[in-house]
Amino acid sequence: MKTSKVSEVIELIRRGGILRPRDLDVYSIPREYFRRLYREGLIDKIGRGLYTLRDLNITEHHSLVEACKKFPMGLYVCCRRCISMT
Repeated sequence: MKTSKVSEVIELIRRGGILRPRDLDVYSIPREYFRRLYREGLIDKIGRGLYTLRDLNITEHHSLVEACKKFPMGLYVCCRRCISMT
């Protein structure tokens, strides 16, 4: 496995906290790297299509970030609905 690609994926996860395989498409990194890093124990799979670093410190906002990654338009719809109710 190329270490430059591995370190790039790890840095992307470190910056974002949670990453999806399709997030790598922008960087032209094959999605296979997630499976390899997972098998090597460097990252954890926290949900369907969601990966994070094994040693990541989880904050109180972690579940919100997870929901936003799973449902990118969900937060928008939720906020619009709350605004229309006020």
